[in-house]
Amino acid sequence: MSKTENKFELKNVGERIEQNFIQLWDDVTTTLDKCIKPDKKQFLDLAWSLGLAFIVVGIVGYFVRLFFIPVNRFLL
Repeated sequence: MSKTENKFELKNVGERIEQNFIQLWDDVTTTLDKCIKPDKKQFLDLAWSLGLAFIVVGIVGYFVRLFFIPVNRFLL
């Protein structure tokens, strides 16, 4: 493979960065155009489920920590 066929030449780095940035910007604007603002019911459902998930993860973490404190004291 000759140097002219190598697509990773240093002279094209700036162009590739610019093309990648333009593609990223187009993807971001397309995504934001397709997004809609949630109504009140959707927002409350999401907030409720996230709050419940935080509580469940906290309780599980508490019991895991509660279990491993005596185990660590026994092992050490």
